[in-house]
Amino acid sequence: MRNPLDRMRLRSLYGQHNESIQTEHSTFGKVRNSGTRAHQGWDLSATPGTPVYAISNGIICHAQAADHSNHFDHKGNYGRHIVLWFDYDQKEFYAFYAHLQSVCVKTGDLVSEGDLIGLTGQSGLGASKLPLDQAHLHFEIRTIAKTNTGLKHHLNPTHFFSLPGGEDQCLDAPLVSS
Repeated sequence: MRNPLDRMRLRSLYGQHNESIQTEHSTFGKVRNSGTRAHQGWDLSATPGTPVYAISNGIICHAQAADHSNHFDHKGNYGRHIVLWFDYDQKEFYAFYAHLQSVCVKTGDLVSEGDLIGLTGQSGLGASKLPLDQAHLHFEIRTIAKTNTGLKHHLNPTHFFSLPGGEDQCLDAPLVSS
């Protein structure tokens, strides 16, 4: 299993005096609005145009190259995005990559671990309004391809990857191998 980005760093928000705060808002779980609102994946800091890779061998079950709402994203929050089906330990999972600048694959494509599948960007309703230094890849692991709000059918990416202890630490190599 490969990281979706070469450099894995959680997105940080900054306070009034430019101090780093709220890194936990970029992690998985009930981490927003004082623990009442779910975040389904990780927000990984990435300058627009950063290469995005397939984390495993698999099939692209959805590739959204246009920045508008669709079957997988009714509100258009995620912008350009990719859903990659993959098998791990004889179970099916889906990697979801969002806020992309461009999509380099098509629905139905077979991909190999490490293949370039897109470039990070600022597409989608939320990301398009963020300052450039807040650009990020939204990354999720799912148990079904299309999900709703909340955490149902989402897995914490720490099941597959390690999480840094602070905003200046990069994510380590994957904890599992294919």
